[in-house]
Parts: sequence; C-alpha cells; structure tokens
Amino acid sequence: LPKMTNIYNDDRALLVEMPEGMFQKPEIKQEYVKDQGLLQDAQIPNRFNEIIRKTGINLEPITINNTIDYYRDDSDLQRFFDEYSIRSLLTIPLIRYNHDIKVLGILVITSKDLRVWTEDKVNVLRSITDQVANVIWEIMKRRELEEIRNTFMLTLAHDLQVPIVGEHRALEFLISRPDSQPIGKYKEFIDETIKSNESLSELLSRLLDMYNYEAGKQELHLIKYNMSGIIDDVVNSLKGFAQSKSMSINIDIQDGPEVNVDITEMRKVVENLLENAIEYTQTGGNITIKTYKQDNDVITCISDNGPGIAPQIRERIFERYAMARAIERKVGSGLGLYLAKQIVEAHCGKIWYDTKLGVGTTFCFSLPTQW
Repeated sequence: LPKMTNIYNDDRALLVEMPEGMFQKPEIKQEYVKDQGLLQDAQIPNRFNEIIRKTGINLEPITINNTIDYYRDDSDLQRFFDEYSIRSLLTIPLIRYNHDIKVLGILVITSKDLRVWTEDKVNVLRSITDQVANVIWEIMKRRELEEIRNTFMLTLAHDLQVPIVGEHRALEFLISRPDSQPIGKYKEFIDETIKSNESLSELLSRLLDMYNYEAGKQELHLIKYNMSGIIDDVVNSLKGFAQSKSMSINIDIQDGPEVNVDITEMRKVVENLLENAIEYTQTGGNITIKTYKQDNDVITCISDNGPGIAPQIRERIFERYAMARAIERKVGSGLGLYLAKQIVEAHCGKIWYDTKLGVGTTFCFSLPTQW
C-alpha cells in the first residue's frame, strides 16, 4: 500500500473487502496513511460505502477528481472528507479472472489535493492491481488448503478414535465378566465390537481409495454394463435401511445403452448417493432414482425430499470432509462425495447436484456411452 501511494504522491491507500450481502458494510482490511487519521477508526458514511459497492458490482474504477463538487449535496459526506483530508479519490476492483470472475477486494486511493485521474494513470494502477490480485489469490488458496488439511487431519483422528474406543470398551467389559457367565449373555457387546471393526474397515478402505485416485494409481477394470444392474444391486442392499425409516424408493430406469464401467467402483458411487439420501431425509420421505440417455451420455439421478443442502457448504460439497464442517454425521461419511467425484471423473463423466432448502436435493452423474 505505501508503494501505491508513492506512484502519484497520494496520501492514503485502503484495501477493502467486498461484502457478500447487499446490506453489509464493506470492511477495511488494510490501510496506509501518511499523516491523516485512520479510516479504520472512523464512522464511514453510507454514500462512501456505496462508491465501494458500485466499484465491485460494475468491475470498473471510479474516479472523483474533486469531492467538493461531486458531493456538494451531502453535508455528512463533506464533513467526512474534510475531517480526513480527502479531496480526490480513486477506487479500483481487484479482480481474479479464472473460470469465473471473482472480486477479491477494492483498492481505494485518496489525496488531500485535487487530482485529474487520466486514463493513462488509471491503467498504470490497474496493471499493478492485477498483479496484486494474483498474489492475494495465491495467499487465499494457500490458507484454504491449510484449513482443509487441518480439518481433514482433525476429523480423520476423530474418525479413527471413535470405533477404536468403542471396541476397546466393549472388550474391557467382556474380559471382566465372570467365567461362569455364558458368552451368549454378552451378544450386544460382541455386536458393538463387530460394528466398530466394520466402521474402521470402511474408513480405511475409503482412505486407501482416496490415495489411489489422487496418486493416479487406481486401476479400473472396465466392462460393458447397464446401469440398471448396479442400481438394482445397491437398492437391494440398502432396502433394510430405507425400511427402518419408512421410506419408499421409486425407480424409473429407461432402457439405454451399456456404458464402460468398473462395476465395483461405480457401485460405490450409487451406494454413497443413495445412502446419503436415506441418511439425511426425514422418516417417511421419498427417494427417486432415474436413469436415462441424453445425447452421448447415460445420466443417473438420485432425488430426495429432505431438508436440502445448507448454503455455506454448497461450493465445497465435493471436498474431503466438507460435510464435517456443517452437520452431524456418521464415521467416515466425509469422504463419500469426494470419492464419488473422483470415481465418476475417472470414468470420463461428470457429477453435479441441485438443491433447494425445505424441498430436497438431486445428485446426478453422467457417463459417456463411448470413451
């Protein structure tokens, strides 16, 4: 920020974060000022915040060469400009162009003198802010990756601990029983031990799958197969789970061409999506499974009438342990959607979802008929 003020001998530079909501105020993240008071400590007028919002919405700089003439009708804003010696100002959006446009913040430069912000001057500063935006983006991504890594390790430690502790307690109880007591009386504790072992085995299996896909070491054993066979198999295996929650599973499968699939791996995808639909839908809910051909793809969709996916995790739904950040879940479930995405993409397919709060969620994936 000091270097930005030195380019044209200005007095103040701010890095402002754009608010997510329309009624939230922009937040000053960093500020450099030569000899006036800090705006971070000031009561910012609404119209000043509107300038910043407009910059972020229109993705274009705003130049004000003379604040007295520009806001002559607003006495509060003029007092603010007088108090902090702002006679001219320039705002520039910090934009990251990737698959989409993301505004990382707004650069605000002010001067106590009148300025003529020519197009050449603005372009010089824009070229610098483009580089700054790239640096900020890299910092944000590193922090995000660090957060994901920390969440992953903490959740993994918890997931490993839960079945081990449960198994240990059950075994302690069994070993403390009198020799005269028949083992049959302790069937409940034996069942708990078996379930703990199954949970641990499932988690370790998913971790191994995750490693193999990320390292590119997962071998697919492809054969021509119809998705209806995989769906029928998974529905039969989860029928008891659905019945325990008084749910109905409706199947609508159109006769379509066979696809090249690894049956074992694709079964994991369907099983995860259907199990999630049952798990997170209220008792008595309805689930629909549809398969149909569209152009050169076979598309499978699993829909429920559950609560929908919370907005705060939608963008990260296919990340490792994304669900761990927002909901109560069973051991190991935080890897399911992540692995489903890895498996589908390894088959040259795509996976996506549509959700609405209070209405339900539909997960779909497509597989090409030839690849």
